Amino acid sequence: MLLIVAFTSFLGNVAFAQKQGQELIDSLLAELPKAKEDTNKVNLLNALSYSLQYSNTEKGFNYSRQGLKLAETLNWQKGIARSIILMGTHSSITSDYTNSLEYLFKGLKMTEDLNDKVGIAQALTGLGLVYTDLSQYSNALEYILKALKLREELGNKKGIAGCLSNIGVVYYYQKDYPKSFEYYFKALKINREINNRDWEAVNLCNIGEAYKA
Repeated sequence: MLLIVAFTSFLGNVAFAQKQGQELIDSLLAELPKAKEDTNKVNLLNALSYSLQYSNTEKGFNYSRQGLKLAETLNWQKGIARSIILMGTHSSITSDYTNSLEYLFKGLKMTEDLNDKVGIAQALTGLGLVYTDLSQYSNALEYILKALKLREELGNKKGIAGCLSNIGVVYYYQKDYPKSFEYYFKALKINREINNRDWEAVNLCNIGEAYKA
């Protein structure tokens, strides 16, 4: 079974950015009761949502919905948009593609209006992954390549690696294994450079699947 990388984290706090996996989740949960009802808490809720997207999708969705509610109370449009995008990716993980596309296109429109390039890239990535699941591979590549371009403009190596990995998945499903390997190994190289062990493991698993094919 192939693994995909959905999003880079919404949280910019350096102390949290250095953590991964359960250590990150535990740190975010410890911080949540102390958080004030402000934009930082929206980011915290969304970071928890992102971190739980595969291990506990239902709980992750609920955190993004809490983030949306608080962002709406604060009238913080960027927070609203990013919470909606997260709701879209959680919906895709549970194969609720109709709602996923609705959330993601809404989030994309909002982030474009705000010129929020990070949010735009996240929405584009999410759309690419939905279309991958729907076997609409030309659409999938279109959106992921747009996301990759934005990640490169932003200098976001983790995001670049995620997009490269996801492009590899699309080529794998199209049985274009040379292209798939090309993108997997590009992603692996970056993840090793930035010591992103979780996504390095994803790349290695996908490379193993490609060799089996």
